[in-house]
Amino acid sequence: MLSKLCTLFQVFAAYKTGLTNGVSLKVHVTPQTSAREVVNLVVKQLNLAAVLRGKTGQIYSEGKLENFCLVAVIGARERCLRDDFKPLQLQNPWRKGRLYVRLKNDVLAALDASTRKPSVTLPITRSGTFL
Repeated sequence: MLSKLCTLFQVFAAYKTGLTNGVSLKVHVTPQTSAREVVNLVVKQLNLAAVLRGKTGQIYSEGKLENFCLVAVIGARERCLRDDFKPLQLQNPWRKGRLYVRLKNDVLAALDASTRKPSVTLPITRSGTFL
C-alpha cells in the first residue's frame, strides 16, 4: 500500500522516445523524491515501453540519463528544476503547471510539447512496472 504522503504526478516526455508524441507517465512521488529520481524513472520506463512495443526509436543508456532534466511549464514559462529539488516543494503558480522531462540542451522542447495535445499516459506501479 502506498503511503498517504505519496502524490501522483503526471510527467510528460519532451524528447524523442520512439513512442507517440505527448506520451506521459503517472509517477508516485514522496516528499523525499528528487527531480533526478523522477527523470531517471521516466526515461527508463519510456525506454522499456518502446522496447516492449517493438519501437526502434532512441533508447537512452544509463550514462545518458544525466543529459535530461525535469522542468515545470506553465503557459509560456519554464522552470528547470535542480537534480536535488523535491517536486512536492513546488510553489504556486508552478504547482498548476505540467512537469516534463527533456534533454538539457533542448531548451524549447518542453514549451513546444506543452502546446501539443497529450496522447497516451502509461501508468506504472510503485515498483516501476507497467500496470
